[in-house]
Amino acid sequence: MSAVLVEKVRLELGGQLALSDLSLEVAAGELLPVLGPSGCGKTSLLRVIAGLEAPQAGRVRIGEQWVNDPAPRVPAHRRGVGMVFQQLALWPHLTVAGNLAFGMKARRVPRADRRRRIAEALALVGLGGFEPRLPGSLSGGEQQRVALARALVGRPRLLLLDEPLSSVDAMLRDELLAEIRRLNLALGVTTLYVTHDRHEALALGRRIAVMERGRIVQLDSPERLHRAPVSRFVAALMGALNLFFARPEPGGRLVWLPDADPYQAPPPGAVLAAVRATELVIGTPEADGLRATVEASMFQGDTWLVALRAGRLDLQAAHPCAVEPGTVVTVAVRGTPRILA
Repeated sequence: MSAVLVEKVRLELGGQLALSDLSLEVAAGELLPVLGPSGCGKTSLLRVIAGLEAPQAGRVRIGEQWVNDPAPRVPAHRRGVGMVFQQLALWPHLTVAGNLAFGMKARRVPRADRRRRIAEALALVGLGGFEPRLPGSLSGGEQQRVALARALVGRPRLLLLDEPLSSVDAMLRDELLAEIRRLNLALGVTTLYVTHDRHEALALGRRIAVMERGRIVQLDSPERLHRAPVSRFVAALMGALNLFFARPEPGGRLVWLPDADPYQAPPPGAVLAAVRATELVIGTPEADGLRATVEASMFQGDTWLVALRAGRLDLQAAHPCAVEPGTVVTVAVRGTPRILA
């Protein structure tokens, strides 16, 4: 049985549709990133699962228990869910121990048990002995770990993380991503991780759920999302894709239509195709391929990313060296372009 099942959930907030007949199934112990831009409904999904929002339609199951159908609805504090909010929401006037103990006091957990659980949770996140510290005395990374420990101290069956690393720098983000992966493996707690950052999603998930306008539009492995995005939206969200219209010819060959804007309506008989920067090969002007003009070269560490202009197309190609702006080249595709819906 899946750890979480969301069936055709519909949620309106302030007259706006936040979730539209959304369905999702999460396996026990899975760490599932939920990826999408701001306003697509990611946080609303977590809040419905946690019991902080009541949907107008649909139902949610956590483990073997339907938590909002049939009535009465299971309240948030009885769902066995731990949640880390984007703003962390640590009480500044309480010590680290006080922040972790707050929910357990409300559930009347005995004092000795509270102390033991607090020590265990802090040890899990590498903050053993931090009980007497105040949040204001902690670094940003330490505050993130306290928020994570607070979500774990109640021994939840489900962990919900809402953009938990949006306010930390890149170096600390990598460290905390590794910590979240380690905890998921060590504890086996089913985890949903909401983010707008594809790098975070790719670092964490064997599967990634991509959201657009209140729906999950693709739930797939990172490799499939890169190689076979189901739509222009998914392709753009995964980054570094070159989009262009092409006309199919017999034998499966695609002919570029460089004067057609890929963000407008397609010309008659054309399909929208996509290739990655690593799949574009830059050649001399005499070679076969699409003629393009180099606009810039940007060093990427292992390669150079060369920006090109061909008709109405803005393209990027990975190349072993920089190319002088203004140089006329040809561009060819290594492999087969993906056709997008």
